Amino acid sequence: MGSLVTASLQLGYHKRLMLFSERANPALAGAIAGRLGIEHGPITLKAFSNDEVYCRFDESIRGADVFLI
Repeated sequence: MGSLVTASLQLGYHKRLMLFSERANPALAGAIAGRLGIEHGPITLKAFSNDEVYCRFDESIRGADVFLI
């Protein structure tokens, strides 16, 4: 008789938690990030002449839980 072979598949919640902040309150964002034990993510912000803001996340946020401050 052959031996019994079992295979397991690990299931779990493995999303990343990411925090980004704009210009309004960087001290608050830093305090929240410190409390959570994470760094706030890099972001590129540019202001256009018509006062609209361009925002770009400088790393992939795919599949992550993202919070904006």
